[in-house]
Amino acid sequence: ATLTATDTPTATDTPTATASFTDTATSTATPSFTASQTPQPGQVTVTLSIYNSAGELVKTLVTNEAVTAGQTLGPVQTSTGGTLTVGNGGSVVISVAGTGLSVAWNGMNANGQPVAAGDYLASAVISNPYGPPGAPATTESTTVQVLAAPVAATVSVFNSAGELVWSQGLTQTAGSTAFALSAPVLVLQSGLPEQAQNNLKITVTGAPSVTWDGETTRGTLVTAGTYQVEVSMATPGSGVATTMKSITVVQLPGVGGLASAMVGPNPGTPDSQLVLEIPGSNGSTLTARLYTLAGGLAEKWIVPVNGGVAVLSPHQRVASGVYLLELELNGDGMTPQRKILKWAAVQP
Repeated sequence: ATLTATDTPTATDTPTATASFTDTATSTATPSFTASQTPQPGQVTVTLSIYNSAGELVKTLVTNEAVTAGQTLGPVQTSTGGTLTVGNGGSVVISVAGTGLSVAWNGMNANGQPVAAGDYLASAVISNPYGPPGAPATTESTTVQVLAAPVAATVSVFNSAGELVWSQGLTQTAGSTAFALSAPVLVLQSGLPEQAQNNLKITVTGAPSVTWDGETTRGTLVTAGTYQVEVSMATPGSGVATTMKSITVVQLPGVGGLASAMVGPNPGTPDSQLVLEIPGSNGSTLTARLYTLAGGLAEKWIVPVNGGVAVLSPHQRVASGVYLLELELNGDGMTPQRKILKWAAVQP
């Protein structure tokens, strides 16, 4: 009877847990990443960096930026046609297609300094943290061409003593101070109309040409002699670059100045404002004295000549009659000139 009692543990055979464990194994096998061979839209991370032509890291713009990705990722795209001019406040927008990520780069390196001109690589590393384990990251890249910013250049003329005679600023875009002169000799003649003067054309590489008419910055004609034309330009990190060339100025006898001066109105009234036309005398100074025929000084003026015109405003009324108007013209680089005109005052 005891032997019959030990036969009851057939219930230990019922744990067909092996069969139910097989079921569990089947259910863990269900997420078998068959579908992850083609990644579904979801979150990806993007690291966007700039490299120079030597492959050296210049700056990392974003690191592991989490973005929502579309079905297709890349390529890397740029605004402004992929070009960037440093130093003028501009920037290029770099975006990764399919991620909605856009980042502006202003041409500065990681230390906040402008990069040198040249080609740079904008590289995006795209990783899918929700993809299959060990799946490689995707790298997309494009080229950004960095151009040097226009620098200020100045064209100057110096006399043989090294003194500045004339200068004009311009925008230099080619990064060079090379220039050409229209002629090695400039022939000047005082008193000629501006359009009749023989001007010097100065053409700087990459910039519009400028014209020097042989006048100083004060508007007077320079004297004959040898002059130096200089183009100077400040270059970042390299100081000031200069190029110089010589020019010979020849001065022909004048046809203007006091030789062709005219006064009006003539005759005038005892309190007339007199206007003197003095061609080719811009920037000079006129001293005028009004004498009676008996030699008495009636008026005196010291006035500038602007645009070939000097204005004599009366300080007092003079008596009616005929006067002698003595003129003296002086200016930088010019020989003093003198002339006497007759002027009449008529009582209205």
